[in-house]
Amino acid sequence: MRVELVYVGILLFILGFSVSSMLSEVQTRVAIGGTVDRNNPSDSINSDEIHLYSDRMVVEKKGLTYAPVEDTKSMEPLLSSNSHVIEKEVDFSELVVGDIISFSKKGQVIVHSVVEIGEDSIGKYALTKGYNNDFIDDWKVRAFELKGKVVGVLN
Repeated sequence: MRVELVYVGILLFILGFSVSSMLSEVQTRVAIGGTVDRNNPSDSINSDEIHLYSDRMVVEKKGLTYAPVEDTKSMEPLLSSNSHVIEKEVDFSELVVGDIISFSKKGQVIVHSVVEIGEDSIGKYALTKGYNNDFIDDWKVRAFELKGKVVGVLN
């Protein structure tokens, strides 16, 4: 009898979850599990700037650009060879730890996450790291090298 009640409870939970999923056209996603609180990218696009239609989605935000990503594996699992990043031009002073930025270094444009923001005798800088890299990058990103902040990823 007790086992049957457990099965009924599980079945009702699954049924309720399924029905609620079908009733909502736009449903908030929830990540659960044994998580660790980390620095996340800052918000750049508000919900009222995103419009969902039956045949397309439109983001009404000025100043957005997009670019394909080369598969260096440094930002896996977020970015891979079929990824495109959507970027927004931002002022260097707006960056926060956790933001994903693109910047010029060594003759190429790199996309990595900001892990520290500091200031030295030259001025403000950001330290960056690829999600899949073991170490922080061995350079300081300066304001003149900043291309943009990643505000979206298309795979």
